[in-house]
Amino acid sequence: MFRTVLLLLTLSASELLVLANADFYNSNDVQLYATPDDCRSNEYYDLFAFKCSLCDDGLHLISAKDKLSCTCNEQAVAIRDHDSVLQRPVCQNVSDFFAQFPAGERFDTVNFCKTIQVGIVNTTKSTRSVYQRRRTFPPGNERSVCECDLKANVLYVERDGWPGDPRGAHNFCIPLSLLRDVQHFPAFSLNRFLHQNRQNVNVYKNVKYLVVFCHVMRSVRHCQQLANLCVLSFFSLERHSPCAIFYTYQTYDLAALGATGAGGAGSVPSVVSASQSYLAGDGTVGAGGTLPKLGPDVVRPGLFYRRGKYVAELLEKYLDFSYNSDATNQINNTLNFTLVSYDLQGHLRQFREMRFADLNLCERYDVSQEQRIRFGQNYQRKCGLNVNRLVEDFGEVEFLSLYVNYYEQRVRLMRSVPVLIGNAFSQNTDTEPDRWQLVKRFMLVDTVSGLNELHKPKLYGEIDVKNQFFFLRYVKKIELEFKLHPDHGKHPNRISIPLVRMEYALLNMSSSAHLSQSTSTIDFEFSVSFTKTYSYSSLLEILLPIFILLAFSMSVFQSYCYKLRQNKMYYDMEVFWNFVIYLGSYLGTAFLIVLAIIVLHAFFTYKTQSTVHLLLPLEVQNVVEVFIYVGFSLKLLKLMRVFFYMANVDIFFIDWERPKIFDISTMGQRLHQLDTPSIASSTNTKPTSSHDSVSAWRNYFIANEWQELATKRKISMFAHIISLALAFVILGFENWASNAFHLHLHRNDELLGKSDKMLLIAVGILIYTTVYVAQRLYNFLIHDRFIENAIQQFIDVASIANISVFILSMESYGYYIHGRSPHGFSDTDMCSMIMQFKREEDNLCGNRGLLPGSEQQTYSILVPKNLRLFYDKLITPLRNSSSLGPHQHLNQPQLIGSAKMSTSEVFTSPGGGRLEYNFERTILTYYNVNRFFAAFVDHALKDLDYIIQERSILENILNCEFQSYITENKGVFYIDNGHSFDQILFNGNESIFFQVELLLFCCVVLLTENYLLAIVVIGIVYKCFEMHSKMSSQIASVHTPSVALSKYRDQHFKGSRHEQEKLLRLSCTLYVGNLSFYTTEEQIHELFSRCGDVRRIIMGLDKFKKTPCGFCFVEYYSRLDAESAMRYINGTRLDDRIVRVDWDAGFIEGRQYGRGKTGGQVRDEYRQDHDLGRGGYGKMVQMGQLGAPSMRE
Repeated sequence: MFRTVLLLLTLSASELLVLANADFYNSNDVQLYATPDDCRSNEYYDLFAFKCSLCDDGLHLISAKDKLSCTCNEQAVAIRDHDSVLQRPVCQNVSDFFAQFPAGERFDTVNFCKTIQVGIVNTTKSTRSVYQRRRTFPPGNERSVCECDLKANVLYVERDGWPGDPRGAHNFCIPLSLLRDVQHFPAFSLNRFLHQNRQNVNVYKNVKYLVVFCHVMRSVRHCQQLANLCVLSFFSLERHSPCAIFYTYQTYDLAALGATGAGGAGSVPSVVSASQSYLAGDGTVGAGGTLPKLGPDVVRPGLFYRRGKYVAELLEKYLDFSYNSDATNQINNTLNFTLVSYDLQGHLRQFREMRFADLNLCERYDVSQEQRIRFGQNYQRKCGLNVNRLVEDFGEVEFLSLYVNYYEQRVRLMRSVPVLIGNAFSQNTDTEPDRWQLVKRFMLVDTVSGLNELHKPKLYGEIDVKNQFFFLRYVKKIELEFKLHPDHGKHPNRISIPLVRMEYALLNMSSSAHLSQSTSTIDFEFSVSFTKTYSYSSLLEILLPIFILLAFSMSVFQSYCYKLRQNKMYYDMEVFWNFVIYLGSYLGTAFLIVLAIIVLHAFFTYKTQSTVHLLLPLEVQNVVEVFIYVGFSLKLLKLMRVFFYMANVDIFFIDWERPKIFDISTMGQRLHQLDTPSIASSTNTKPTSSHDSVSAWRNYFIANEWQELATKRKISMFAHIISLALAFVILGFENWASNAFHLHLHRNDELLGKSDKMLLIAVGILIYTTVYVAQRLYNFLIHDRFIENAIQQFIDVASIANISVFILSMESYGYYIHGRSPHGFSDTDMCSMIMQFKREEDNLCGNRGLLPGSEQQTYSILVPKNLRLFYDKLITPLRNSSSLGPHQHLNQPQLIGSAKMSTSEVFTSPGGGRLEYNFERTILTYYNVNRFFAAFVDHALKDLDYIIQERSILENILNCEFQSYITENKGVFYIDNGHSFDQILFNGNESIFFQVELLLFCCVVLLTENYLLAIVVIGIVYKCFEMHSKMSSQIASVHTPSVALSKYRDQHFKGSRHEQEKLLRLSCTLYVGNLSFYTTEEQIHELFSRCGDVRRIIMGLDKFKKTPCGFCFVEYYSRLDAESAMRYINGTRLDDRIVRVDWDAGFIEGRQYGRGKTGGQVRDEYRQDHDLGRGGYGKMVQMGQLGAPSMRE
């Protein structure tokens, strides 16, 4: 009993559900899937209901040959060919048909009139029916029976008959009572969107008759023909257009119109109201009485969808079928559509599955591998269509309707696909679907409306498009839109009702002169897009606040550390601006991390999903683009701050060797003073040999090694760029950014549209980061361990050169590299150096570290406050000196301690003599600074000292000093195992460079969608960074001299300027100037032979005394050796003088003598300063012709 009640309740609920959904199914055109070919032999296919209906054999009916209607069988005669109420013919048995005639009027054969008589018959007491029939007549009485009475009827001749109809009837005799409302209809003319073009007006001349045949007589073919004319008129809604009645009955609230009566149906066309009233039994024909039983099935076929909220509800309906995103599963991966096409006269042409090329006209003429609509896969293609071929293919206009096929509970259904024609209705351009007017039928090419009927086409020649048509209307863009159900958990891989978007264009033949050519084309675009609502807002709401809070906290902490290291008592504007830069940099990093998380999550989700979770493009794409541009701007600002920071660093090279200077207390004697073994001491001893000079090569070498190290990165940028180009272009990783669900490295012919920007950025970040990390791992595991560690190599070179590096990067913070040689000296020959290395290997000497028994050579330092004050006082002469000095501070970073000078540091006196700058004061200042720092490192200063300690773990992690032991006279050396001095080099700022380059890479990819171009831009920008850094850090005192020719030319050269230039470029001879009068040929040979084999040396002599006068010529065997001497010796100290080396055209006998009037060099005649190395005052001063400078001068 209980089961029975439950079953009844279940059945009742099911019936209620069916009833509740009945209106839904009717209004949305959902039918069981059936085609005319599926109908059995005793069934016909109802084109309005899209189902097979029975041709009742008891009514003498059989299916017609086209299976679209019923017809009388061979044993019956058609009494009525069509009945508007019964929607079928009325048949009578042949024997009964003949039996109704009197015996005298019987005849053996049935003859039918060619004219179809339209009549009205009472079906019930209150309704009438319109019928069509062919009268029969006895032989010989055809005229009297078949002739149409034109007094009460109208003869309508239909030129286009019914193909295949053996009776071939073309004439209709229609009663005037059915035509009263349409008799005076004006001729409809298509005038919208045609720009006053001429048109084929004959197409619409029979509209008024078709209105009656369709809406009154209920003729299926005529309704289809009228619907096609509506589409052909571009859905014109003028009062007398073919669309007026369709639009009124299919879009208005018909129930409301029926309830309000005639007053509420003011916009309903009168022909329908009058005819329906007449047929309902109301004698007031044409008076427009009340509408009976108005509903959506009154006017068919369906052309329009209702408007308003119904459209949004329609597009939000989802098909109850789960597709498969796997492209190999073609059954469940393919979206199937049914295409129904009609010709202009309303005859059904095709009822079949839609092929891809039916809508994608590009595929008709240029077939690709894509021949189906794949679930979830976007598609896009643009092409040019040949106009002549298009006219040939669409010479007969086809009117199409689409239906999507799917399964619901194992039942195959079909649903009409709404079409949105953008330029058919003005409201269709609105973004709100409630305002759209959707239609159900469309065409691709209109070759009828603009046809020139006066033009006689060639029988066999090519189509003359320009003369045959006034205009041609065609679809220029088709887009199929699908939405996926947002809940992929409960409703996986389900799509909504598809939407077809269309745009038409008009080709005006009168203004298209180029159409005379057979190669003229028009543009066409076809696309398929799938969308799915997927939001990253919750992820952003979690990640952004966390990273922004971290960025703010780290910025506050970094500003605090900056204040401590700058030795500031208060927070001032400098600290504030650094806080802003820190905050911007950390925010840029936060944006980079967040966007990387989002795009990589989207990439891996999209490429690996079997159940579709997301589709592209995503709403968060705009946010990602903003993150990229803003992040790049902020990180670029940070990088500029790093460059500024690197360019404002004081670097001093502490030379632990024992340098020598002139003893100016003795004039005319070549005496020297050497410092004690401890350079911090002040005790002096005298040399034992004239060859105890200290070479300046070590300082120069270390300074240039530092310059080369400044722009070295932890990766090879060249290898990085080559690897990226190889990965993206050669290996094909750029194809990962395609819109395909699967990953592939080969370029295929799938036309999936432009790669989505999210995928482009994701693949770019993934490959760029992978290549970068791989190179970092290689450098860390292999290159730095077994091949070359540039940082450690520089430290080792400093130890070999016996030079320490003291770096002040901030007011009270810097770095120290202890390069003091454990052997006490390094300015020696190669054999002695090898012996020193052997002693180190055998542990026969001390360690290189600052602490006894330690190998620790690098430290980060907090210097005493007074040290900075003393240092600034000591280098004041350098900062205030002329730019001609060898230690100028005009360029940064300030590399102090090199005694290198370029050939450009020469000037000409007003008297025309060639003079050299006096460096004695600058050299002494350098020695003072050198002694000061050396004494500080050796704990030899009474008032300045330091302690050495290790940082805590937290201080190492955060790179900040919490426990400050710094006082005015006491500093701290923190043991630095990580070589943190590289923070003033490219090497230590690798993370900044990586982030800036990665964000720049993403920016270029976003703008150009080209990986290769982005790689090239990265290479160019990095090269600019490198060149800028080298230019900003390059100083005249340390830069490598050029081997190019100088501007100086010997005015006594006997020959042309061209010959002189040629000899200079090929010469192996060098001119050496600014020598001391006491420098011997042996000293010169020892110095210059280090660059190569010296052929000969010609000493410059006083013309009268035959004594050295301060210059010489050095001739090499090869040009390369001479270039090495130019590069490495020019500007070097020899006998504590900066020697100048320049190219010479070649020595000629006689040039070894001075050219001055007194026998020496011209410069020594007019010199007014006292130069001990060049004979004291100048000759003119000594002879009294020039006054000596006063003590004040």
